[in-house]
Amino acid sequence: MYTINKADGERDLILEHGLSQLESDFVVIRDNKLDKELPLEQMEHLVVCAFMAAMHNRTKASREHHREIWRHPLEVMEDMIQRMKTCNT
Repeated sequence: MYTINKADGERDLILEHGLSQLESDFVVIRDNKLDKELPLEQMEHLVVCAFMAAMHNRTKASREHHREIWRHPLEVMEDMIQRMKTCNT
């Protein structure tokens, strides 16, 4: 789901690696702070929020929901780009 397929057929796993690192960072915070109900440092709070946001959007249903929400604005922008190209030639 997070693999980027490049034009040359190569697979770019940067997103997958980034999410893996985020999950690893979260596990450390969970085990050392959240489970013990200790206060979080600012950066730890940021990691927890980023992890929660990533997990919220990780399902196929969520992806399809956002795809439908943004479908029309994307079409409008793509149409605008094409019209601008036609006007500038």
